[in-house]
Amino acid sequence: MERAEKELSEAARRREVVPLAGMLLPVASHCQFAVVRFERRIAALRCIEAIRLYAARHEGRLPRRLGDIAEVPIPVNPVTAKPFHYHHDGDTTILEADGGPADQPRVRYRLEMAQ
Repeated sequence: MERAEKELSEAARRREVVPLAGMLLPVASHCQFAVVRFERRIAALRCIEAIRLYAARHEGRLPRRLGDIAEVPIPVNPVTAKPFHYHHDGDTTILEADGGPADQPRVRYRLEMAQ
């Protein structure tokens, strides 16, 4: 979609062939990303539930990396088709997803195990 927008913008500078297309393409891109954004949130929540399942089966310990979880499949970030970012910061574990238009919010979850 981004490539099509860029090509359309370049064509519009030379000559506006289809004026309506220049207005609708950015809107269509944002609508398409709304669907992917929803899928990304669901995939992130599936990762969180997989982390919780791992902790329940391993005496409350969080996995060192998402690849350590063997109980259930771990989804990838549907925006980038790559794994979610997962790292530890002291007693807190962070799950993040990037990708998408710059004006769209990132997904970031902080996980802490209750004692």
